[in-house]
Amino acid sequence: MGNSFSKYIVDERILFKHAKGTGAITGREFHEYNELVLFLDGELEFFSDEIRMTMEKRQLVIIPKQQYHQFVIKGNEDNYHRCVFDFYDLPELSSIIENCTSSLRIIDATDDIMFLFEKAIAISESDIDEKEQKALIGALLSLVINECAKNLHTEKKKIKKAEKTLSMKCIEYINAHLYESLSITDIAQKLLISESLLSHVFKKEMGISPYRYILKKRLVSAQERIANGESATTVAIECGFSDYSGFYKQYKKTFGSPPSKSSRYFSQSQNNNTED
Repeated sequence: MGNSFSKYIVDERILFKHAKGTGAITGREFHEYNELVLFLDGELEFFSDEIRMTMEKRQLVIIPKQQYHQFVIKGNEDNYHRCVFDFYDLPELSSIIENCTSSLRIIDATDDIMFLFEKAIAISESDIDEKEQKALIGALLSLVINECAKNLHTEKKKIKKAEKTLSMKCIEYINAHLYESLSITDIAQKLLISESLLSHVFKKEMGISPYRYILKKRLVSAQERIANGESATTVAIECGFSDYSGFYKQYKKTFGSPPSKSSRYFSQSQNNNTED
């Protein structure tokens, strides 16, 4: 194995990744699945709607679906070492997943959690049958989620909500009115500032423009609803898009397939579509 590597195990509802080096792509600040990211090495900053912090080794980030987040590599990109579990809602674990992912959290990985991730790494590097790999990784995810749920009280006290900045106030307003007619002009007027200042500060603090934030959050919400069987036309309007044609173009551009192809499953092609 070279200095940079990626090892995957991909099932329909679960994806495990052990990697060192940069992610395959960028720009996926929102996604429709839940995520666990175990930070192992490197220099990394993490931020979300409410958290800003420098990551420490053996910290585990629990990211609920549709939660805005960014990982920013600050040092040598080749040193960024992590393990990632991506998973959709699993009916057999629904209550414990709901408890574990009720909000974005960062905890110190216990020895038991580290042991489970080490087992997952070993499975990803083994030459056992693919079907057995998937079965084992699913069992390990269940154990990891259980351990996370038991240890949520170990959240680091130093992890505090970021002081409410202009962008935080902007996000509060966006989230309260996400599916309504919403423009940067509306938000700027509500916050009593200019559109240019709002756009500049939001981009600087959040790493994304307010327009892209609104668009991506609406699209990910729409994707989940369509995958659950709702009409794409109805969902487009209810998620704040003024016409279906515009929604269709943005949806296909963002997800690489039209709304009719929405699925709540991972595929082998997604080996190259996770960024963490």
